[in-house]
Amino acid sequence: MIMRKFWKLSLTVVFALFALNASAQWYAGGSATIKLTDDHQSVTLSPEGGFWLDDTWAVGGIIDIAANNDYGTFVLKPYARYAFMQLGPVTAVAEAFVPIGVQDGDFLLGASVGPAILIPFTDKFSFTTRLGSLGFVAGPDTDNFHLTAGPVSFGLYYSF
Repeated sequence: MIMRKFWKLSLTVVFALFALNASAQWYAGGSATIKLTDDHQSVTLSPEGGFWLDDTWAVGGIIDIAANNDYGTFVLKPYARYAFMQLGPVTAVAEAFVPIGVQDGDFLLGASVGPAILIPFTDKFSFTTRLGSLGFVAGPDTDNFHLTAGPVSFGLYYSF
């Protein structure tokens, strides 16, 4: 009974979002990141989806699924994206994330911001790259501020 109400509420929210954002540009895609060092290897798959509210603002979410030498990670990363510069077809954006997830059985919560570049190569397909981040992650074994210049991730989007 509770699940039936949950699904009805979920469908109502989805249809309301479609109705309110009929002119929005929906997109889906993702990226993969491979990080290799002498003593550490990791692979992250990151499916992603979202929609543009207008020409400058988008909202969406990413699911990071990662594995490395020591543990696995599952992180939900809702985000807001602001397009602050456009040079021809290339758009530079700033993204703000709130990662919430589990790493090796421990709960993680954080906040981060970072730049990305979007390059459309057809009306429906575009290429993206994220260039690092500045943020904070809190968990049982970590409470730290971090600045990364990588790993740089490359992704592909399909726009509806």
